[in-house]
Amino acid sequence: MPKPTFSREIIDKALIAAGLVALSCVLYFIHFLVFGSHHDAGYYGEKIFSHIAFLPIHALVLGIIIEGMISFRENLSRRKKLNMFLGIFFRQLGAEFLALANNVCANRPDLEAITLVHKDWTHKDFNRAKTQLMSFKPKMNADLQNLMRILDMLKTHENDILTMTRNPLVLDFEDLYNGLLSLLHLIEEIHFRGIYQNMTKGEMQHLAKDVGKALIKLNHLWLTYMEHLKAEHPVLFHCQVGVCSPLGPRLIEDQLDE
Repeated sequence: MPKPTFSREIIDKALIAAGLVALSCVLYFIHFLVFGSHHDAGYYGEKIFSHIAFLPIHALVLGIIIEGMISFRENLSRRKKLNMFLGIFFRQLGAEFLALANNVCANRPDLEAITLVHKDWTHKDFNRAKTQLMSFKPKMNADLQNLMRILDMLKTHENDILTMTRNPLVLDFEDLYNGLLSLLHLIEEIHFRGIYQNMTKGEMQHLAKDVGKALIKLNHLWLTYMEHLKAEHPVLFHCQVGVCSPLGPRLIEDQLDE
């Protein structure tokens, strides 16, 4: 299990919070040394100093906690936009690529054992599948006919892929952007190598390996999208885990309750 990591932003916020709390404690300690617990002629000065001593706590609440709440809402909004892009992506070409690339994967049953989503999956199940997918090594067949189908499909959608990569919002979604780049890399291979029939066995094996890399990245995106559908659109989710699954048509025994 990978060790948890903390981003620099979280560490910086923790240091700022600790500094503000420490400053407040120091000011209150000075307040106690100067005024003690007696109310005398310096009562108003004591109250003013007391409020000043509490200012770092105010700064902590307003500058960090509230900012964190705003950041959390922004992240929710970003995830909704990501899922919107994923839906468009899979409708336009992602599902088709997965279906074709699976035909080149020699250990496809092992891959589907990880990525085939079940209707009763929880967040833990999706995370487990993504973790297993990261270490999965696809064994790709250098079959010219199936590779030609994949490459011809990508050539057909080249403009769609380029349009997506130019969208500034996509740059915020690293997984989606990397998935698109993996498809663009295959398109560049097409233009570089030219006529399929002239490719050597080594070149076909190289292309098949690149298809495998893209297959893993897109399957990761597919799991993200499916988790979103399960939470937000259960009817569409049940459709996808049934006959509409791009990982291969499958009928499910238990249909969605009406």
